Amino acid sequence: MKIKYFSFLLVLSIIAIPLATNAALADKLAGRILLQVQQKGEAWFVHPTNLKRYYLGNPTLMLQSMQKLGVGVNNEDLKNIPIGLIETKYQGSDSDGDGLADDLETAIETDINKADSDGDGFDDYTEVKNGYNPLGEGKMVGSGMNLNAFLVGNILLQVQQNGEAWYYNPLDEKRYFLGRPEQALEIVRNFGLGITDADLDKITNSQTQTESSDIKNCGVIELIFEEDETKQQELTSNWLKVGGCFLDSFKTCKEAKMQLNSFGSTEYIYDIVGSDGDKCRIKEYYTLVEPLAQDLMGKDMICTYNQDRGLKYFEELANGTISFSSSDPAYEKCEGELAEHLQR
Repeated sequence: MKIKYFSFLLVLSIIAIPLATNAALADKLAGRILLQVQQKGEAWFVHPTNLKRYYLGNPTLMLQSMQKLGVGVNNEDLKNIPIGLIETKYQGSDSDGDGLADDLETAIETDINKADSDGDGFDDYTEVKNGYNPLGEGKMVGSGMNLNAFLVGNILLQVQQNGEAWYYNPLDEKRYFLGRPEQALEIVRNFGLGITDADLDKITNSQTQTESSDIKNCGVIELIFEEDETKQQELTSNWLKVGGCFLDSFKTCKEAKMQLNSFGSTEYIYDIVGSDGDKCRIKEYYTLVEPLAQDLMGKDMICTYNQDRGLKYFEELANGTISFSSSDPAYEKCEGELAEHLQR
């Protein structure tokens, strides 16, 4: 089916209004998709972590950019976030005729050949649309609400599945599937906010800060040990790849992100956001903690790293020889709510 990539320009019913200034504006629009109404409706995404805007381009580039900007989330946490459905209208193949496209059903693990996957008398579409679990009893929102509030506005990647991407819409706090370029286009059409050139210029353009228009998403290191030798080799290979990717970016303080998952109970993000002279500044925060450490959620800190000690630290991390304990930390200072909490 031929897609009219920019037909959404014809339905810009949003009134572009003057907003706040500079940092306040970026913070207000964190996680939003913006449409440049005084140009050709070019689409931008305001990253909720560094508050910079990223150009999305045509639908294929939209999907690729969104995936690169994503943060990894495990399946259990993702299940706590309600699924949003856009009625107009990319559906794709729907083998069981239940109203959910096959690629969406694969992502949420419902049966693509069975309209009512859990056999409770309600088809999968009806349950998903109304916020119920299509694979069991009750609502889809569970115990991860602190995590949900922290991740809102992000692009979420299913690290335990096939890397499927979701847009966690800050308007209704539901997640929308990003399986194909057409789905990315529908999200832009439905949730894009019109903005004037003058207001858009108040939000830092990522392309003026880095050589690339995208944050490099190096991936996820799984800090677990597998008894199966083949699985352990795969984990080790991925560790080296992800760690090496982040180390390369650290050498020049180029924006990049890496996630460390520790034995399924802790998830920690390193996000290079810039530099202070020749010293890299890294935003760090948790996206998953153990039950007794929930007060760490929703807090972050910006750490300024000593270049020599930082290189040694991330080299050891990339090689899998890091001990995570040292009397001589790699960073020179850390500022923010998380730093204050950890110093108590």
